Amino acid sequence: MIKAVLLDYNNTLTQVDEKRKEKVIESFGLSQDDYKKRHGMSLIYSLGRIKSDNEYLKLCSNLVGKQFTKEFLDVIQKTEIIDDKTIELVKKLKRKYKLAIVANNVKNWVMKKLEKYKIKNFFDIIVVSSEVGVRKPDPRIFSFTIKKLNVKPEECIFISDELNDDLSGAKVLGIKTIWLKKEKEEITFQPDFIINSLNEVEEILK
Repeated sequence: MIKAVLLDYNNTLTQVDEKRKEKVIESFGLSQDDYKKRHGMSLIYSLGRIKSDNEYLKLCSNLVGKQFTKEFLDVIQKTEIIDDKTIELVKKLKRKYKLAIVANNVKNWVMKKLEKYKIKNFFDIIVVSSEVGVRKPDPRIFSFTIKKLNVKPEECIFISDELNDDLSGAKVLGIKTIWLKKEKEEITFQPDFIINSLNEVEEILK
């Protein structure tokens, strides 16, 4: 019996307004390539090896050779949204299950977003890679989560849009998996369920 639902953060719980994001990048005098170059720094930050937004922005600026400002970070993060249907689903799931977020991200970024949308308190635990020092699909991040929730792997189900980079780590522990399929991805293992929308989750859990 499923007792806990684990949710990925980026592109599962949240969605990015890509057109708005492109406009923001352009308005700050950055190219798409400039923005992509800072990805490596974001990975380091998400492992807890960068300690503050100021340090992160300075390193990004040095790497790209263009100024990444706090204002830019604030505005770009606003292009990441949590829609009303997802919020409603979270509220419904909370009535029946323990809820957790398992995110490859920066803890303060995640918390700020959850507080903005007033859904932080619906989650029993929020596990972010920058805090635990490992990223999905490393199974240790899932082991940490289920231990905190006091549930067994087979009592959990994990939902993510990333098959190989997320769900594979849950699968090896015996956690049931739901792939929110958004893009083509090489099938290296068969998830327990494949969905095209979070609207399908409730029916699966029945």
